[in-house]
Amino acid sequence: SWTTSWTTSWTTSYDHIRYIAGTRSPDTPSIRKEPIPRQPLYTAHKELVGMLQAVEQTLINIDKNRMQHEGIRAYWGIDSVTAFTRLVRTTSDIVEKNEQSTVDFKTMYTAFPFAAMTQRTADAMWEAWSHESTDSDMVPLTLNGEGWCRDGSGLTFPQAVAMFEFLINNNYTCNGGKVKRQIKGMPMGMPAAPQVANLSCYPVERNHSYRLGPQRTLAVCRYVDDFWTAGVPLPPEEEYGMEYAVTGRGDSVVYLG
Repeated sequence: SWTTSWTTSWTTSYDHIRYIAGTRSPDTPSIRKEPIPRQPLYTAHKELVGMLQAVEQTLINIDKNRMQHEGIRAYWGIDSVTAFTRLVRTTSDIVEKNEQSTVDFKTMYTAFPFAAMTQRTADAMWEAWSHESTDSDMVPLTLNGEGWCRDGSGLTFPQAVAMFEFLINNNYTCNGGKVKRQIKGMPMGMPAAPQVANLSCYPVERNHSYRLGPQRTLAVCRYVDDFWTAGVPLPPEEEYGMEYAVTGRGDSVVYLG
């Protein structure tokens, strides 16, 4: 289960992400005494982008199979205007019969709790990890910035989650001559922000899609924090842990414009 203790995850993955911290203490255990390469957080963030993109692609593949066999579309995230255009074309009959709406998260960047962000992203990662793993794997499946690794050269699941949690909790900005650490909300300058938005919202949207049932969530999508829907009700704000507001409604709306 992905609910492995974060403390255990951090301890077991320390060697793999120690380059992020850039410091060491002389009184720490011997495993932590070797010199630590001083590389910027941005290097690790770029690695995280590739890792989460691999997770996203696996979830998209899972969703295609789910749609084919169960009629349920549960992955709402899109990454481009082209993807949105394709969705509208394939659901044109639904769009013509329903009022369209655009909705925006008001608090994703200001108040999304880090704990929920980490927990839900880990949930999404575990679903992808379980799907990609096979009984025939000679070594545990791992992940790095290039994608899934079947030779053990990447991070294990607990290590990847620990790396994610560390990076989420170590985003800094300079304001008024002072360096400040962000303690809640999606870090706007974070390279992996689009992937984190998709993965941290996915468990909520997946569960909601199953509640609504087959063929009920075809005409809905989300680009980071902006929704478009044609007659598909969104999950309650309480489930997201974020507030949202309708920004447009009618026979036609402006989306990603």
